[in-house]
Amino acid sequence: MAPAVPRAMTLTCLNVSIAVSYCGFCEEACPVDAIVETNLFEYHFENRGENIMTKEKLLAVGDHYEQEIAAMKTADAPYR
Repeated sequence: MAPAVPRAMTLTCLNVSIAVSYCGFCEEACPVDAIVETNLFEYHFENRGENIMTKEKLLAVGDHYEQEIAAMKTADAPYR
């Protein structure tokens, strides 16, 4: 039997944009704001393989749009 893994430990993170329904439940349920739903849902890639979003690529997108994401979250805060 495998040892118990603490619930807070993430073993795998999948960014499955095709399966997203944009309901926001995952964002509300995330206890540490690791999931942020934005209006940045269209990506364009020139070459095969560029569409694989690694942790570093996702962090770079977050850094690039950090101020815009913060403004959207602030505007949405009264409704949460």
